[in-house]
Amino acid sequence: ERAFPIHVNVIPVNAVKETGLRPPAPADIKKFCPLGKSETALLKDAFTNLGLSIRAYHKVIKVSRTIADLDGEERINESHIAEAVSYRSMNKKYWN
Repeated sequence: ERAFPIHVNVIPVNAVKETGLRPPAPADIKKFCPLGKSETALLKDAFTNLGLSIRAYHKVIKVSRTIADLDGEERINESHIAEAVSYRSMNKKYWN
């Protein structure tokens, strides 16, 4: 559970949205969504176990970046990756 109500998080996200910024293209992922060694290892393990594509890999990183932004974090950490992977595995289980 997040410590803040969702409406507290929506205001900063909408402010970024109004700037016209777009999610990074796959070629820009490393620049805008840098990962540390432990985050990269966690992501690789998750993708090996779930058998996901490189396209899904980039989507999970982008979702992790969004989760980190909602948490007010400058960097993506393991909890952000784990949450994003859980959404992806849920999506794969119920909608594919």
